[in-house]
Amino acid sequence: EGDPAALDFVRQALASINGPDAPSLLVRESDLAAAEYRLLADAAAGRYRIRRATEAQKLAVDTDGLDAESALVVAYRLEHIARWVTAARLTNPATQLPRDALSLEIFRERADGKLELLDTASGVRYEYEQTEEGWRKPRVQIRLRNKSDQRLFYMLLDLTEGYSIYTGLLPKGGVWLEPGEEAWATVLVGDHRRKSLDVFIPDRLFNQYLAEMLALGQTPEPMQMRDTLKLIVSTDEADATLMQQDELPVTFAPAMRSIPRNLNGLNRLMARVHTRSYGDQAGSDDAYVDWTTVEVASTVVRPAEAVDVV
Repeated sequence: EGDPAALDFVRQALASINGPDAPSLLVRESDLAAAEYRLLADAAAGRYRIRRATEAQKLAVDTDGLDAESALVVAYRLEHIARWVTAARLTNPATQLPRDALSLEIFRERADGKLELLDTASGVRYEYEQTEEGWRKPRVQIRLRNKSDQRLFYMLLDLTEGYSIYTGLLPKGGVWLEPGEEAWATVLVGDHRRKSLDVFIPDRLFNQYLAEMLALGQTPEPMQMRDTLKLIVSTDEADATLMQQDELPVTFAPAMRSIPRNLNGLNRLMARVHTRSYGDQAGSDDAYVDWTTVEVASTVVRPAEAVDVV
């Protein structure tokens, strides 16, 4: 919606994003009633804006300019969002793996250092905590356990509301677990990996939110952002890093990933998230691979008063 000439620039960019007469395989135009995302070409503001059709514009993706060059950036960003949506919806309805044999446990790390197991059945809610030293970010630890009777490969994705997909919570993107074994999610800090994971709303977004609310003359409510943890478990090894992507705004021309020649079924699905390729050939040793997913949605709440955070 918006300026017709500027929207035509985006249509042209999507029509040739993979080369002459090679349109996007991830993004297509639909009528406004059916669209999941909306693109506004705002002539008054001189920018493109992408936002979810069902949400307010507080986390919109803006691109300055309404010319062909800006339209190409918008096209890449639309594909970036489409890859994120594809990863979020990745599932295997035909799986034979029992869901109750796959364990993803989240523990809240209290200020006294003790761990509190959280109920993840209907999602989890993390809130900043006021302490004597100031506002404290939520901190968690995540444990994966293989409660099945077979060896399985575990991968853990963090899908943020900024359209990033982070695959680094497990070393090299995944780990084999024997029956009864467990693994903890970690982050790399310096030269070592740490089990304590900070959950937070970035200061940049938080300060923008406060400024917008004050500019509108409104009293800021606590800011909320949503993330999704996605556990993927497979009977064969797969490369979760094929799905890795940074938060928007994306770079102008993302580098293409080098894809392994011999891909099992799950690897091919992961590769398609980024390569837009539907012609990958299976290796001669491509056996049947069963896989399944478990998702935990989380909401992070940061009070308007939580400006100084420890």
